[in-house]
Amino acid sequence: FEVLKPRIREDTALERLYHRTLLPASWMLSRVERNGIYVDMEMVEQNEREYTEAINGSIASIQELAGWNINPNSPDQVKQLLFEQMGLPDKAKGSTSKDTLERLPQVPVVKAILRHRRLAKMYGTYVKSMYKHRKGDGRVHPTYLIHGTRTGRLSSREPNMQNIPREPQIRGQFAASPGRKLLEVDLAQAELRALAAFSKDPDLCHVFTSGADLHTEVAQFLFGLTSDEKPTKEQRVLAKTVNFGIIYGRTGYTIADEFGMTVDEGNKYVQGWFDKFPVASDFISKCRTAPRKLQTITTLFGRKKRPGLVTRENLRDLQNEAANFPEQSVASDITLHAAIRLLKPLEEMGVYIINLVHDSILMDCLDDDKIIYKAAKLATQEMTQVPRDWGITVVPFESDAEVGTHWGHTEELKLED
Repeated sequence: FEVLKPRIREDTALERLYHRTLLPASWMLSRVERNGIYVDMEMVEQNEREYTEAINGSIASIQELAGWNINPNSPDQVKQLLFEQMGLPDKAKGSTSKDTLERLPQVPVVKAILRHRRLAKMYGTYVKSMYKHRKGDGRVHPTYLIHGTRTGRLSSREPNMQNIPREPQIRGQFAASPGRKLLEVDLAQAELRALAAFSKDPDLCHVFTSGADLHTEVAQFLFGLTSDEKPTKEQRVLAKTVNFGIIYGRTGYTIADEFGMTVDEGNKYVQGWFDKFPVASDFISKCRTAPRKLQTITTLFGRKKRPGLVTRENLRDLQNEAANFPEQSVASDITLHAAIRLLKPLEEMGVYIINLVHDSILMDCLDDDKIIYKAAKLATQEMTQVPRDWGITVVPFESDAEVGTHWGHTEELKLED
């Protein structure tokens, strides 16, 4: 401490980060850890039965397709089936990783193995593990890490509550305490709004200041529709994927793979986004070049993305991290600061913060409509006020609230302006 504290004091960005974010966030998160999240064991047991049955069925399906009693959990047997018996191209030299299988011709047995692995992963990570992580009070008490990611986001472990799949069947294992309700407040398109604010792209900023729907506007541009033509559901889904994927460095290849199109088509949609928002595109490109130029990126909260050791092998990963660092870390820090402000006033009305997920806050509330409404109103106000207080005023940040008994089964709560 005596050695490092003066070095923090000499750096205004780190001094700001240390005193205004990390110390109060550490105290706040210790309270969130203590609160814990209630686990609905009936839901866990139901998932255990259903996933066990589905996994057994997937094994039987793979064995039927293979013509022998293959163990799909054995890499050697999977290699034997795919590369020796079926003669599929072994470009990864015997690897049977998820990425390798996704690049193979999607014949029925490859699809079946991928499905089996997903089922096994879901069961092992999110269902079976609940028996280990659930404590005597019926809750899980994850450990939150304010230093746990390279992109400045909050993370957690045992269990990782930032990475629970959105499937209602899995999220529904986490519930309000008996006789209470869950309230979740989240920032809408927080990272894309941050990108608009930092890049000052006039077209992207206009989408958010005008109240237009970003996914609709991008779909209309990508598919050559007029402003009066409504995109199809499929067109809007693709536009949404491109919007959220741009920050994470998604390429035409990954878009093509997900939507079953050619790489040229995938590249066309990614390039189309860059053509529509050229200033934001330039901002992302400058961030991506930071590791190559050994530059450090610093956010308004004081977080720093240092290049570290740059090699040919890790350059692409470092570029992706640098490209999404400003947006990811700022969205997470906005949420942290909102939770810091909310913790005490919420507890005074019997409402407890039980989880934070990057750009959302999950609360356990008394089952009282007036208290739920009051807590939601307060939380949405703070979530949108924090960015203004930190000087992010180019675009507005918006926040939504949902309520219900089980996470993943919540419904929108209408709030008056």
